[in-house]
Formats: sequence, C-alpha cells, structure tokens
Amino acid sequence: MKRLAMIIVTSMTVSAALAASFVHGDPGHSTELQNAAHAQTLPTPEQIAVWKATATIADYTPPSPPR
Repeated sequence: MKRLAMIIVTSMTVSAALAASFVHGDPGHSTELQNAAHAQTLPTPEQIAVWKATATIADYTPPSPPR
C-alpha cells in the first residue's frame, strides 16, 4: 500500500513539474525579453517635459478598484 502511494505521489509530482515547465517556458529567456521591451518603452526626459507642459485635467484617469 505504501509503495502504491509513493508511486502515485511521485508520478503526480513529476507531471506537475513537467506541466509547469510547459506553462512557464524558459524563465531566463522571457525575463530578458520583458526587460528589453520595458527599456524600449521608457519615455525620455524631453517627452516627460512636453507631457507636463500640455497636460489637462481630462488627461487624468483616477485609479479604479480591480474587477
């Protein structure tokens, strides 16, 4: 009985680890892509100055609770 339980637990652990690797993929590669994408989207100080100079009250979107 203990042997059967150990076989079931081991197979569930291995299958969960395998499924997680398919879902998440290569964590190092995706983190590098996210960092590269984030670095390209940062505004320059000149853009920020223009935004501040031309901002109106209609440009502000108040925070809302999660849905």
